Amino acid sequence: MIAILILGITLGAILFALTTSAVTADALRDNTIAAGLAQEGIEVVRNIRDNEWLSGSGPYGSAFPAGQYELQWNDPALTLASSLRFLKKDPATGLFSYDAGTATIFKRRIVVETVSDAESRITVYVEWSNRGADKVLEAEEHLFNWY
Repeated sequence: MIAILILGITLGAILFALTTSAVTADALRDNTIAAGLAQEGIEVVRNIRDNEWLSGSGPYGSAFPAGQYELQWNDPALTLASSLRFLKKDPATGLFSYDAGTATIFKRRIVVETVSDAESRITVYVEWSNRGADKVLEAEEHLFNWY
């Protein structure tokens, strides 16, 4: 009887540890994906700034005026975001976009603010829900006029 009790307690502790590990692994996976999506957002806006400067297409910031946007890696322009859409993941390539693939739990919002004539603040928000809890990862970058 005592052996069965000890075995039951041990198996319960092992089951608890495995469940906790699975929940933690899911949270770490989601945080890692969100961090990558935030970094990608900043890099795409930086690329837009660089292309604007190289082409001389207008005054600093004309290609990324203040506002709230969504974007994807293969789009050379920002799209005004009236409502946030879920990103999709292409199972063949593993790339995230709004065009094709399987819907994910992630939404990305890019906020561009003009700090001065020569500085812009780019804030990327990646939002998702995990086990009923809303999560937000925020990344910020300041871009400057090189010229």
